[in-house]
Amino acid sequence: MPPNLISARLLICEKILVEMDGVLSAIRLVDVFYFSAPPEIPREQIVVPMFILATGYFLSPDDSKHSLELRLIRPDGESTAFFTQNDVVAALPGIAGVPRGFSVVASVSVAAKQIGTHYVSAVLDGEEVARGAFTLLEQPQKPVG
Repeated sequence: MPPNLISARLLICEKILVEMDGVLSAIRLVDVFYFSAPPEIPREQIVVPMFILATGYFLSPDDSKHSLELRLIRPDGESTAFFTQNDVVAALPGIAGVPRGFSVVASVSVAAKQIGTHYVSAVLDGEEVARGAFTLLEQPQKPVG
């Protein structure tokens, strides 16, 4: 674990709101995302929107810059970085004796090319510090009549 890191979290949800006071609200934490695939559209072209919230907290003081990468890991093991930031600074809340931290919000559209359980990995300074999971499933067809 990177020096001084005391906590790291990763949430997967449908939406993240940034309130007027700057506080983040994660809306509808989701384990399973369903999608509809019309027969004329290849499944690889269907995208499922979601938000990722990655947070990390450090022992104060930590003014160093960190690199953060978010990776999508598909059911077959394919791993792709979809977010990279090389200058993450632990800035919140900045109150003496209170751990400082960061919050990163990423909006991502995941192509539905694979059905099953996917993972999102938060990699801080080259080391995985948090992981979340979600499952993509095709919406069951309702019987006609």
